[in-house]
Amino acid sequence: MFHRSFEGRTVDKQYYEIAQFLTHAHDLHWTLERRAWCRFDKDGDVENVITGEEDLGRSGYESATCIFIKRDVLEMQMSATSNALVQMFDLTSVCDGFASWQEGEDSSTLDQELGLYFCSHREGRNGSWIRGMQVIRPCLSSEGFGKYLYEKGRQPKQYASFITHDWKNQCIAEVSCAPDAMASYFDEGSPLPFQTSPVFFKAAVLDKYKTDPDKYSVEARSISCRNAWHLSTYDINEAGQVHTYITYLGDLPYSEQLYWKSFNEDPKGPISQRAIATDFKGECYEGPDPLRDLQAILNELHTSSVKWFTLREPDLVKQLHYPLTLSAKTWSDILIALAKLVVEGLEKRFFEEQAKSKGANGDPKWGSIRWVQEAMKFNGASDETIDEVIVPLRRVQELRTKLGAHSGGSEAASIRADLLRKHKTPRLHIEHLSGQLVRSMDLLRKLWQ
Repeated sequence: MFHRSFEGRTVDKQYYEIAQFLTHAHDLHWTLERRAWCRFDKDGDVENVITGEEDLGRSGYESATCIFIKRDVLEMQMSATSNALVQMFDLTSVCDGFASWQEGEDSSTLDQELGLYFCSHREGRNGSWIRGMQVIRPCLSSEGFGKYLYEKGRQPKQYASFITHDWKNQCIAEVSCAPDAMASYFDEGSPLPFQTSPVFFKAAVLDKYKTDPDKYSVEARSISCRNAWHLSTYDINEAGQVHTYITYLGDLPYSEQLYWKSFNEDPKGPISQRAIATDFKGECYEGPDPLRDLQAILNELHTSSVKWFTLREPDLVKQLHYPLTLSAKTWSDILIALAKLVVEGLEKRFFEEQAKSKGANGDPKWGSIRWVQEAMKFNGASDETIDEVIVPLRRVQELRTKLGAHSGGSEAASIRADLLRKHKTPRLHIEHLSGQLVRSMDLLRKLWQ
């Protein structure tokens, strides 16, 4: 630990650094908001490993700073490097009117068992001092600590059981996700279910992961939790159920298995056509997916750096997922994200200049959508093409306003009811709206490519 000072810093002119042999070896990173050196724990959560606390004292002038480190990390470091921890102490006590040290009683202690070494001096009421150190050695040698870690890593893992479509034995059965409870295609004669036996879940199982994008990454067909775990494949069938294969559930930590088990249910339909094509036939799936197509066109516009569009929140594109339940909040969140990405990405100044260069006289109060309409009109686009671009943009902006996170009341409820009557589910509504937005962006790209 090093105490450093630099007047060139705007904050924390007095600060501390930790030796790199500690921070690098244990993958520790300084995190300003936590004011600690941190890493991920086994569950993918941020863990404070080294922290500091400052005590200004009663007067407010005298201060002391204490740096804490987790003992298991320190033990590992000492064991691996054959080092010891040396704690030094120095304490002086004097009476009022103390002038100087006189001859007194000196003593020293050397305790090999405790690793304690100190000297002291005593002058009765006049005062005393004591100074020394304690050497704390690791509990285990490097070989002993290595054996401990090896045995810890080989402890039996727990596995949950799930309601599974055992299509090998043509039944619905409770199947463990333990590796020895299932068989591969090559285990001829085995009565055990195939590793690719599908397991089905309520759609709400994904809500936990979608609402915490900092911790979880939900891709098109996979889910990962930082450096903690990864679910290789999942999909959604026509009945709106999330499904994966029993073998992949065994890769999850036991606590995560129990979470998925709480949403486990009997299959209400077969696995998706996409899963059949990609996982069993080894074919590319070319079926329609408007939201995926919208993500692709937004990323293409971003990487090509067109002048008429700016992707202001690139990370938000990854967070576009179909709403799989009737949750009004989830539905609203996706509408807000669509408006942020598409409508807010339109460069108002570009379209305004395009329109005015062709003789348009607009209102300075117009927003980007109105200027897009005007630019298209003065560039000779047909009314039908203009409507095909503008109507979806206005619709998503209107829905964002009326169904947004803080919108409620009878009007919002009425709009949702009308949308459900027309599209049946929030997912089908987002599919329809995404398809229209894809067409809008594609037409604009062709007009100003």
